[in-house]
Amino acid sequence: MARKKRSSSVESSSEGSAYTYDYETADAESGSGYSGGYRSNKTMMQLLKENKRAITKYTFYILFLAVLVVVVNNTRASWLTYEFNERLRERFELRAYSIDDVEVTLDEQRDAKQMYIYMRDYLLPGVYETTNGAAPNTSPKTTTNEFGTILQNLRRVGAPRIRQLRMKKDTCDIKKRFQSFVDTCVGPFEKKKQDKAPYGPGGVFTYSAAEDEKVLWIERRVYTSGGFLVTLGPDLASSVSNVTYLMENGFVDVQTRLIDFRMAWYNPYLDTVSVVTIAWEFLASGGARPFSSFHTVELNGFGADRSAAFEITFEIFLWIMTAIFIALQIYSLIRQGKKYFRSGWNWVNVVLVILLLLTIAFRVATVALVEDFEFVVSDSQYVDFSKIEFASLNVRRCLAILIVMMFFRMFEFLETNTKLNQLLRTMQESGSDLALFLIVILIVIFAFVFSAQLLFAESVEGFARFSFTLSRLFRFALGDFDYSELTRADFSLGPLFFYAFIIIVYLVLINLGLAIILSAHEKVMSSVEEQRWAGADPGPLTEAWIIVKNKFRSVAGLKPVRVVSARQKAFSEADANQDGLLSAKELNNFIKKHPDRAPDLLGIDNAKQLMERYDPRNPVAFNREEARAFFSVLDERRQLLVLHEKIVHLADALGVDQPDDVVVSTSSS
Repeated sequence: MARKKRSSSVESSSEGSAYTYDYETADAESGSGYSGGYRSNKTMMQLLKENKRAITKYTFYILFLAVLVVVVNNTRASWLTYEFNERLRERFELRAYSIDDVEVTLDEQRDAKQMYIYMRDYLLPGVYETTNGAAPNTSPKTTTNEFGTILQNLRRVGAPRIRQLRMKKDTCDIKKRFQSFVDTCVGPFEKKKQDKAPYGPGGVFTYSAAEDEKVLWIERRVYTSGGFLVTLGPDLASSVSNVTYLMENGFVDVQTRLIDFRMAWYNPYLDTVSVVTIAWEFLASGGARPFSSFHTVELNGFGADRSAAFEITFEIFLWIMTAIFIALQIYSLIRQGKKYFRSGWNWVNVVLVILLLLTIAFRVATVALVEDFEFVVSDSQYVDFSKIEFASLNVRRCLAILIVMMFFRMFEFLETNTKLNQLLRTMQESGSDLALFLIVILIVIFAFVFSAQLLFAESVEGFARFSFTLSRLFRFALGDFDYSELTRADFSLGPLFFYAFIIIVYLVLINLGLAIILSAHEKVMSSVEEQRWAGADPGPLTEAWIIVKNKFRSVAGLKPVRVVSARQKAFSEADANQDGLLSAKELNNFIKKHPDRAPDLLGIDNAKQLMERYDPRNPVAFNREEARAFFSVLDERRQLLVLHEKIVHLADALGVDQPDDVVVSTSSS
């Protein structure tokens, strides 16, 4: 950058060695003390012109991110939606019921008998409650198009439906010694081996493809669409009768692997439908395992409590800016070829493009499905919202990942400022060490994972699977552990496992990882200080801030602010006679008087570093040759700085831009 110079560079010989340094002396009217430093003589327009391409790129991305933030805010579920789902969850999942004189919740049900009792005596009465909250009316309705209402404002859409998925018999082998009294073996659910044959009295229960039905994910188990479907009646009496019939005629048997109960509730104020799924997995290990989910679908495609026009406008902005962003990436790919993929940030851009396209695709699908969705207004027919639910849920999932990556993408634009870029540089500096350390971590963690599964898998649910165990041990490392469950599972080796894991992972490895990161951060900070010592260009962001700040100070009648490097300040103070020359005597006197300022003046932290740098074989004292070499290097640095200042000054005087290829080395020879 061009600088105003109040004194020219001077060369001279003094005691020991000649030093030249061209610095800015204090303004005459400023009194004593140093006020020199970097102060841009450019206007904001000149700065914008010089950094036009970068500023255009930054501005576009910030606007893109701002539009995405608005869209995310419009897409998220409102607190009223949360209240809507929470009331349903309290009603059907969290409430305790008395089954066989035992108080249990939905999550505590463990067999088909408890499922039937809960469904008949508690679930269905909750579904068919009257508007005012009184006891359910068990008498049949005279009409079938009157929707039921619960919680004063939630209307049931259609009738509930029960679905079953079954497995074929003999889908697993029976050991020979047990074949005499075990006649059949049914394995876990598999799509290829599911049973679709009619069964029950006279084959009354028949399979229906129901391709529109959503695939059900429970943890990592996938249950396909279709199944044996039973649509319940329009009132409590007929629905209870249906469930009783299923219970008495063996609807659930040894081949059953899934029972799910689905219904939908409409909120007229929010214009949303909450799809409620309550399911029971009948695992091959025996017993039942309950599951429930509550998802909300906005039927108008936009939040009912916000301005639809406002949301549509920003949706369109997002699509336009996505098209521009994709076009820019394609242009860069064509122009750079294979070099495009050498940049990590370009790989991030590729992922962003994929996420943006998926988000728009799911968003368009949601709106299209809502617009085309039609159903008969009847509470005796099941209404399937599964496709709309699936598309709407995936819009939020894509946006959740996209918004995180878009914000992290901002770190690329902070690379021009050394202080703002500390986090990214620290991760880059520690990357190789952390990768090696990760190998050590994985070896230790896998050892404990397999050990934990052997010791606790049969007694503690969190260790029943490899993925569960890995997650549980990770939580152990963060301090979330239950010592008592380990001792109950194995009273002898449980405590030994716990203390070994805590000492090795929690106290040793985690602290080693932190030490690697802190060491890398210290190196980054040293690099920042080295650049500060050498008077590095502050970058366009800092330069713009200086211009704006000085404008305000000028209006207030204050002196302009200067960015002063530690090197400039220290050399000005060390130059006792202010003649522009720094002799060995002046250098020695300054270090004696201000030993804490040596890092600023010489670019080192202590005398030991100085000795090791110029006399590594005997870092105790300098002889004449070593001292001469040191002062020669120091003088070379000053000469280079002076030469750079002259080039900048000449370029400024001629009215041309500063050469971009001028580099001043401040490292030792």
